[in-house]
Amino acid sequence: MPLAITFDWFGTLAEHRNGLGRGRQFHAYLTSKGLTPAPWDRRILYDLFEYYADAYQPGASPIEKHSFWVEFTRRLFKKAHVGCPPAEIHVHGNAIGSIFGSSCFQLFADVTPTLGLLKQQGIRLGLISNWQRGLQQFCEELGVASYFDVIISSAEVKSEKPDPRIFQEALARLDVSAECALHVGDSVDEDVLGASSVGMRATLLDRGRMHSSFDVIKIHDLHELERVLTSGRKQ
Repeated sequence: MPLAITFDWFGTLAEHRNGLGRGRQFHAYLTSKGLTPAPWDRRILYDLFEYYADAYQPGASPIEKHSFWVEFTRRLFKKAHVGCPPAEIHVHGNAIGSIFGSSCFQLFADVTPTLGLLKQQGIRLGLISNWQRGLQQFCEELGVASYFDVIISSAEVKSEKPDPRIFQEALARLDVSAECALHVGDSVDEDVLGASSVGMRATLLDRGRMHSSFDVIKIHDLHELERVLTSGRKQ
């Protein structure tokens, strides 16, 4: 049994609530309002979520959150070259918040029960994601932050999976050695090979059964993780 388990975020624990990415939702919303942006560049999010991580408070009042999303919208529209009169930006704040905030995502049904069970067993839990800053706030609003001892986004530590440095940072914060830790994620390259490169065990979460040809430890939902922990057999 590992002393610590780390998880990937998107595709492993969470998915888009309506099946559409934020860029596509943003474009559809602007089109519905007669506004036209420049071609979407997801790198914009890394700049915007620097502001989000520093300024957004999950426990703020609805009025305070609305004020935050109005300012976020102002910054977003400027970076995306959206021709919206400044006096009208506040009209779009709530919609932009629903597109770019935590409510854009939903947890898979097996996430909370699995995290709860692992926590009860005394296993340290971590989250490692190629993601913008602000992942802590997302987890808080989706109700899973308390399960994790460590939440790390690539933007925070300036390295992305499969770079070994992001895994090494997680191990250091969890205070466990690589051989005592397991990583679970949905990417062969980023998660399985990345974690293995630092000596961690790795399990591929293949929810869509898309990776049948890869000879790696594999599960199809998180409920199967308990069998991997107790038996070590390939799923």
